[in-house]
Amino acid sequence: MINEAGKGEKTKYRLARSMKECMKTMSVDNITVKQITENCGVTRQTFYRNFMDKFDLINWYFDKLLAKSFEHMGMGKTVYIIGSKGIPAKYGGFETFVEKLTEFQKDKDIQYYVACMRENSAKSGITEDVFEHNGATCFNIDVPNIGPARAIAYDIAALNKAIEIAKKNKDEAPVFYILACRIGPFISNLKKKIKALGGTLMVNPDGHEWLRAKWSLPVRKYWKHSERLMVKHADLLICDSKNIEKYIQTDYTRYQPNTTYIAYGTD
Repeated sequence: MINEAGKGEKTKYRLARSMKECMKTMSVDNITVKQITENCGVTRQTFYRNFMDKFDLINWYFDKLLAKSFEHMGMGKTVYIIGSKGIPAKYGGFETFVEKLTEFQKDKDIQYYVACMRENSAKSGITEDVFEHNGATCFNIDVPNIGPARAIAYDIAALNKAIEIAKKNKDEAPVFYILACRIGPFISNLKKKIKALGGTLMVNPDGHEWLRAKWSLPVRKYWKHSERLMVKHADLLICDSKNIEKYIQTDYTRYQPNTTYIAYGTD
């Protein structure tokens, strides 16, 4: 029999998964508690027994994710987040998660650095190269308008800048957390720089990007190749479902990937 604490955790994980599913089709501001609870078969009363609001749910999810990650990564608590457009959040998905992660941060021993696209910052009237938001140090990256490859160029430039900052700060065991697998063909040399700092490369594979129908065949082949190389070089892959973790472990067995996941729980 599952004890009450165990039941409570399972319920929270179900709500977290439901929230992420809702975020695939709408912004956080437009998501209601009713939609979250109906999507996973939980009552509103149960939701409010566990969380104050949807943002409290997001913050709890990230606390769990990071707590499990640090078990694998060691003691380093300087975290560089690469791959979102930045904060203040003007988009959904990763941007909103990073926004709420920093806004409701509970572990004050963690220092976050967040890479931001300059155009995202400009939407909030921010023009400085480096600024603070929600206690996080944010740094702007200029990205050339080069079409579909722009996101790749952004991630490369952002990670190089993060490495530069970590080196200048003499960070001890810094963590570089990359959201998505866009820069696989370039990660080998970047990983060498990270290791030279005593750092850790952590990656969120974010599902099967290479299967999405919106991409042409050459682009899908690039995403798959890029994913493979990110898996190969990552010190830790954070998977947000057992299916993604199983896929990573099965398809990339030869790399013996180190993975962890947030277990959402089932009925």
